Amino acid sequence: MQIFLLLLPKDSPLSILLVEDNIVNQKVALKILEKLGYKADVANNGLEAVENAKLKDYDLIFMDLLMPKLSGIDATKMILEIFGGKKNPKIIAMTADTIMNDQGSLPECRYV
Repeated sequence: MQIFLLLLPKDSPLSILLVEDNIVNQKVALKILEKLGYKADVANNGLEAVENAKLKDYDLIFMDLLMPKLSGIDATKMILEIFGGKKNPKIIAMTADTIMNDQGSLPECRYV
């Protein structure tokens, strides 16, 4: 995450959405973004992410994969469907799961 954002100018007016259900992970991600000069809206689950995307055009969405109510992958599919190919936000998958393997959700991210 840091490498990608370091390539952007700090004064770039990016609209960012952080989708994360864990409060500690939210705080860490928001602090990293803040240190890089960015602010982000927060959605606590996939359903909130979809609702936020309907209300605001985000340039960048950091999407947790494993969340209650609606997974990050399903939320991503719905958000991309909403935009219908017009100015799709860049959606970056993230997870704190240390045991994800080839049978998990990670490979599916490539095909969304």
